[in-house]
Amino acid sequence: REKFFSQRDFELFNQNQEVLVAASSGWMLIDVKTKRPQHVDHLKMDIPMLPDKLAINEALNKINAVEMVENSSNYQVKYSDLDVNYHVNNTQYIRFLLDAIPFERMKTGKIRSMEINYLSESSIGDELVILTGSGKEQGNKTIIQEIQRLRDEKIICRAKTEWV
Repeated sequence: REKFFSQRDFELFNQNQEVLVAASSGWMLIDVKTKRPQHVDHLKMDIPMLPDKLAINEALNKINAVEMVENSSNYQVKYSDLDVNYHVNNTQYIRFLLDAIPFERMKTGKIRSMEINYLSESSIGDELVILTGSGKEQGNKTIIQEIQRLRDEKIICRAKTEWV
């Protein structure tokens, strides 16, 4: 934990103690009423802190915008997409992003890694557009995506997916 951010790392193992999945996530504590970031240093948690043990040893960076749009799809936020604060749950964005990838691409490869930069929030009734294509991180094994709220063109999140 440091100032406004807290990092959570996860590893899932098989019965032979081989890592099947590794994930890292950065979290910011936001005051629900004021929408302002709050320091996380003072929070009391009964969770073991292992600051030297990281699931992923690579730095996660800002994902650049989609430069060449190959596919576009729209989505209207529904009640079942919301969390307890009535904002779209972060895992739902992953579903939106994956559903927007052309099926032919899904059939011909497997996801190696996925990075997501959550930049804003969306809520019930919001019309979203999901853009899929390539960007500065381009390559035929990389897909860049972004979700944008239509009413104000606010970028909700950007994602980079690498394929094998």
